[in-house]
Amino acid sequence: MRLSLLSKLVSLRGATCPERSRRKRRSNLSTIRLLRFARNDTVFSRGVTLVELLIAASIFLVVLVTVFSAFHTGIFGYRRVDDTLTINQTARLALERIDLDLRNLFAYSSDKSFFTGARDSVSFLALVDTFSKDRVTGDFSFVSYSLQDKKIMRLCRKNTDSFNDKADIQPLELATGVEAFELSYGYQSAPEDPVKFDKESWTDPAKLPVAVKIKLSLKNTLAQAFERTVYLAAEQ
Repeated sequence: MRLSLLSKLVSLRGATCPERSRRKRRSNLSTIRLLRFARNDTVFSRGVTLVELLIAASIFLVVLVTVFSAFHTGIFGYRRVDDTLTINQTARLALERIDLDLRNLFAYSSDKSFFTGARDSVSFLALVDTFSKDRVTGDFSFVSYSLQDKKIMRLCRKNTDSFNDKADIQPLELATGVEAFELSYGYQSAPEDPVKFDKESWTDPAKLPVAVKIKLSLKNTLAQAFERTVYLAAEQ
C-alpha cells in the first residue's frame, strides 16, 4: 500500500517537473524582454547628439537657401520685365507725340518758317488736334520740345497765345528718366541726293528741314536707347 502511494507521488513529481521548467523558461523570457525594452527606452530618452543636430540644421539650411533663391529670382525677373515695359511705353508715347506734332508742322510764310532746332530742343508751328464733344479740330499752335533736368518738356501755346511769349502757359512733362535727347536735322543738297543728318542745329529762318532724327535714351533700373526719323510733310 505504501509502496503504491510512493510510486504515485514519484510519478506526479516527474509529471510536474516539465511544467515547472516551462513556466521558468517563460519567466526568464519575460525578464529578458523587459530588460531589452528598458535598454531601448534608455537609448531613446537620451536625446539627440551634436552630430545629428548639425546634420538636421544643414538640411534645413539647404532647403531654405533653395526656396529663397527661387523666390528672389522670380521677384528680380518680374521687376526687370516691369521696368522694360515701363521704359518702352514711355519712349513710345513720347516719340509718337513728337512724331505727330512734327508731321503737322507748317511754315508761317515763304520767308519765315518759325522753325528752330538745337541739339536737345526744337520749336515750330503746327496744327494741334483739339478734341471737343462731337468733333476734332486742328488749332494753330506754337509747339516746342526741350530737355530739362532729365525730363522732356512739351510746350504748346494755341491760337492767340501762339506768339505770346508772356502767356501763362507752362510746359508739360512728357517723359522722365531721360539720359539723352538728341536731335539731328536732315537736308538735301539737291533733290536727287540722299538725305544727310549731319546738322545738330537748324537756323535757316526761311526753310524747313527735310526730316528730323530723334535719339532718345531712357533709364530707371535699366537703360535703353530708341531712335526714330520723322520726315516732314511740308517738305515732301
